[in-house]
Amino acid sequence: TSTTLRPSSSATIYLSPSGGFSNSVSYTLSGAPSGAGYVFNPSSVSGPTYGQSRLTLYVPDNTPISTYSMTVTGRSSDGQTHTTNVILDVAAANGGQQ
Repeated sequence: TSTTLRPSSSATIYLSPSGGFSNSVSYTLSGAPSGAGYVFNPSSVSGPTYGQSRLTLYVPDNTPISTYSMTVTGRSSDGQTHTTNVILDVAAANGGQQ
């Protein structure tokens, strides 16, 4: 999964557990740019139907223009863990190079 953001903007990514989870699943994010804010809503989902969680990511004005490799981890209450990579491209506000 990948997304592009300009400084001072946000994006939403939808997540659904897969891979044999059998209990409630909670999410964490690592590798986000310094100063970025994020929230999972809801922060955990429960089986057997699970449903979706939304990851909303915000990057502030001073975020360096770069590509960031982030990892979303889903961890179940019984200890199972699965990860997925999210590539975040932070682009110049005017679409050009900075």
